[in-house]
Amino acid sequence: MLFVLICTEGDNSESECLTALDASLKNGQVPQEVIRFVEVLPIPLGGNQGHVKLVEKANKQVETMERDPNSLLHLALSEDGAEHDKWIVCDYDALDDANITLQELRQQASEAGYKLVVNKPKFEYFVLCLLIGAEDANKVESGHYFVEINKRIDDLNKQNKTQKGFTDAMSIPHYSKKKYVTRELFGKLFSYNIELLDNLPVEHSDEDSQYTEMHCLINAIRLLYL
Repeated sequence: MLFVLICTEGDNSESECLTALDASLKNGQVPQEVIRFVEVLPIPLGGNQGHVKLVEKANKQVETMERDPNSLLHLALSEDGAEHDKWIVCDYDALDDANITLQELRQQASEAGYKLVVNKPKFEYFVLCLLIGAEDANKVESGHYFVEINKRIDDLNKQNKTQKGFTDAMSIPHYSKKKYVTRELFGKLFSYNIELLDNLPVEHSDEDSQYTEMHCLINAIRLLYL
């Protein structure tokens, strides 16, 4: 069995997004034998641990799950053939003030067996790219992300009502950091509008003021189900 272990810096948004994406993909035309072979496990790291401690915290969380007798990961590792694919998802913001560079962070992650996914300046830029694409998202200042995201969610709800006949009860909620809100938001977003994944940019430079590397992780998960 293949475990895709995704350590997320934030507690709610990133992990709920990835859980919803995985559920939506599994609800598609995926053979049951493939679903049984793959388990995607987002692992929230609690936030605020700082970039210097990020890889260390990820290792501790994974090790805790491996030792927990009630953990699916622990049970699977007792069987032959269990494999790991390990990722870390983090925001870039405040990295310039930390005692570590992005290159050093990438090296630490790689040496520990993780693939690093960075959202610059933060995860909400990725959400905005989903809704309107990178070209328009790049015109939005980070302080306006929440307002713009919710404006675009309103537009998407109107579009879904007009083009798909959705009711008010099917509306995607406004973006929030609250766990129950992000669960519903991303659950509906990927169930109703999975085509938005095509909006994600695939190229960037580390020097760019805004970028997301979420496409690397999302494409890797999608390929597992082909």
